[in-house]
Amino acid sequence: LTHMRLAGRLADIFYSMESSNTEFHAHQFKPVLKMLSSPTDGLLIADEVGLGKTIEAALIWTELRARYDYSRLLVVCPKVLCPKWRWELSNRFALDARIYSAAELLDLLRQPERAARGFVAVCSMQGLQPPHGWDEEGSDVYRRPTSQLARFIEEHAQDEPMFDLCVIDEAHHLRNPDTQRNRFATVLRPVAQHRVFLSAT
Repeated sequence: LTHMRLAGRLADIFYSMESSNTEFHAHQFKPVLKMLSSPTDGLLIADEVGLGKTIEAALIWTELRARYDYSRLLVVCPKVLCPKWRWELSNRFALDARIYSAAELLDLLRQPERAARGFVAVCSMQGLQPPHGWDEEGSDVYRRPTSQLARFIEEHAQDEPMFDLCVIDEAHHLRNPDTQRNRFATVLRPVAQHRVFLSAT
């Protein structure tokens, strides 16, 4: 009975309460509350393995989308997790989630009218990480899709955000400031309206 009452109270608060094909767990809505009250529009979720961080991030997205009419979600995760993210978002939340390469994401972002219609892009960290020399004109890697994507994002840092929410899974892979992954995350930060970082460590 207590569980049912709590579910009923949360349903009055959260638009995302009935949005997924998942069993209700009250703790999964705590990050939603934290995100809604975050002064930085960012959140780190560092729960243990198996507590449903993917579901928590998806609930945050569903809530933001319902409250603010957001439509542009980017998920960045290790390559091996891309199919899992696509499945979870598609089957549990009925989202049209697609796996994008760097070239495909760049093509999407270069078409503002297309991007404005909304997307749920799942990308691998490895696939987006630009190589050393990505911003050095004349370098051997200057024209690689990852280099072009990083420069495009950096050049539009002062414009309207490209993404309403950016979720980075296994965010501990970004902790070393001397890596290209860390640098790309720094480039990505200004173009995301909200940011969620997931880590089990």
